[in-house]
Amino acid sequence: MRRGLGIDCPALVMASTASTATTEWDDALVRTDGVLRADDIARLAPRPGPRVTTVRIRDGVHDLVLSIPEVRERIFAELDLWLRAYLPDRAG
Repeated sequence: MRRGLGIDCPALVMASTASTATTEWDDALVRTDGVLRADDIARLAPRPGPRVTTVRIRDGVHDLVLSIPEVRERIFAELDLWLRAYLPDRAG
């Protein structure tokens, strides 16, 4: 992965803008990635190939679609934009 994979198909990588590393409950976990380092995801995202789009999601949790409703709206809006860009005839 670190050297790239040469994948030439479009890919969308979305990650939170922040991470929280803790072994106990922290209120930040409802607005950050508590599993992976979001900065590492964004840094490594372009490596699989040349057609990777990276989107950072403010207040997103690890499983982005489980974020609060306002954040989910942005996630789905970003996904819709990306789909329309790469699949203009198929996006709804």
